[in-house]
Amino acid sequence: MALLRERVAAAGTQRAFAAAAGVNASDLGQVLGGRKAPSRTLLAAVGVRKALVLEDRACG
Repeated sequence: MALLRERVAAAGTQRAFAAAAGVNASDLGQVLGGRKAPSRTLLAAVGVRKALVLEDRACG
């Protein structure tokens, strides 16, 4: 989330970042407010992707 906030700050406004990233400004606001999970498009705009990691806790 910190990376997203940095990118939004660099863009100047949430609306400017949303337009450049091709995402809805309202959705961006909901993600920043913690009310919605980020979409793949939004994650890609920040330069990250969601990954599922499974660990065997018995081994480590």
